[in-house]
Amino acid sequence: MENVLILYGFKKNAYSRTFVPVPEIMNAEFKDATVINEHNSKEKVIYQIYYLDENDFEFIIRIIVSYPDDSITIMADEANIAVRAYQVLYKWNEISKES
Repeated sequence: MENVLILYGFKKNAYSRTFVPVPEIMNAEFKDATVINEHNSKEKVIYQIYYLDENDFEFIIRIIVSYPDDSITIMADEANIAVRAYQVLYKWNEISKES
């Protein structure tokens, strides 16, 4: 995966382990996407997302939520798909900080 974007500062405070609803967020943005939880530990959660667009082209997105680093890493083969995932997670992050 060539395109990597990182979103920092998603936790509400330094001691929280804020839940990031990646499956719900990704399914809202990428209709009919398949989200697989590959790894889940106290330090990080890794998701693999398979998305088939309207032209039947498959995209794979990998999202790593790292709690110690307070970061969300987005990796994708296509830059536009990585940017879409980043934008929707960034928007969720801003909304969640307001509440």
